[in-house]
Amino acid sequence: MSKADHVIFQQVFVVHKADQEINGVTSIEARSQLHKILMQLDVDTERYPMKVGDIFLLSLAYTLYLDGETQTDYNYPEKKETLADSYEYVRQGKLNNVTMEKESSTMEINFSFGDLFMLLKGDPSRLSHLEHEKKLFLLISKLPYKKPIWTV
Repeated sequence: MSKADHVIFQQVFVVHKADQEINGVTSIEARSQLHKILMQLDVDTERYPMKVGDIFLLSLAYTLYLDGETQTDYNYPEKKETLADSYEYVRQGKLNNVTMEKESSTMEINFSFGDLFMLLKGDPSRLSHLEHEKKLFLLISKLPYKKPIWTV
């Protein structure tokens, strides 16, 4: 199995707002350009600084083990390759709540990662496959900004 087989959600986001850091945590707002998903995320910025303009890949997975073995926590004793090896920031948490806004046909999903929270808001066709109350892993890596090349 490849690493991509275990990823249940993956989008590239751009940070467009970052609140002031409080107790080592910054709340960011980011948008995915491809599917217009809005994200609000609390980030432990003492360990992983994020600022307006950062572009990052966000992935969600139910396990980090490449063989698909069920995983109960992030502290794994074996020294085997995991999905986490390909990312810079990893948190374990769960999907807490799913709501549907009828007027706008928008789905909102709330996650908790310990005392940090995330909200995804967007098209239900992009979000409805995530399972309620199931443990999962948040994985983030910043992407390099590449200035577009303009030709005449």
